[in-house]
Amino acid sequence: YECTNEEFCSEKELEYKVDERSDSSLINWVGKFGLECAPKSKFGLFGSMFFAGVVAGSPIFPRLSDIYGRRRVALIGNLLHLISGILFHITGSFIFSLVLIFTMGFGMAARAFVGYVFMSENMRVSDVSTCTVFMFAIDSSTIFVAAIYFKYCSRDWKYLFAFPLLVQCFAIFAMYKQSESPKFYHSIGNFDMARIVLTNIGRYNGVLSPSEKFEKTFASEFLVE
Repeated sequence: YECTNEEFCSEKELEYKVDERSDSSLINWVGKFGLECAPKSKFGLFGSMFFAGVVAGSPIFPRLSDIYGRRRVALIGNLLHLISGILFHITGSFIFSLVLIFTMGFGMAARAFVGYVFMSENMRVSDVSTCTVFMFAIDSSTIFVAAIYFKYCSRDWKYLFAFPLLVQCFAIFAMYKQSESPKFYHSIGNFDMARIVLTNIGRYNGVLSPSEKFEKTFASEFLVE
């Protein structure tokens, strides 16, 4: 039986079961937290708490990254988002879910803002603009991907929400293995560490430092039997 929202919410003792096979049904946060008859302001808390977290974290994490390094702060932001996302899958508490969403927004200042700086400082200046275009193109396509997912793949939000968390695990591992930004070391006057990081980057890309080039040339010209 199909009914309007007014009819459904006016019957306080109504027993019901959502037809998940219907094209108009989604397995989302409405059913998870029992928000079928909740006011619109309660739905708005999901977005409001996230942006409140972003506002709270924005003046904190960028400054910390200038003191303790981009990599460390970006890792903290990714871990905050990953842990909060996993707990969000598990919890059935509406209040706790709002706390988790606030934490995700709070960590975004480190995950996205500081993470972007960390990324840009580890690549050539000429490649930053191209990479930024691709990054924002992928970010803006998430709504389209979500629409296609709910239309043709599944009506359950959990799989769509879990896949980025899985990808984030690989991102955290890669960031953990990555060295600190050489520009950060240069900005704090630690030129020896900046030189070491740049040398390692050069080796990875098949480029030798001047001293290594000299040693290689000297060995090939004077030490060959």
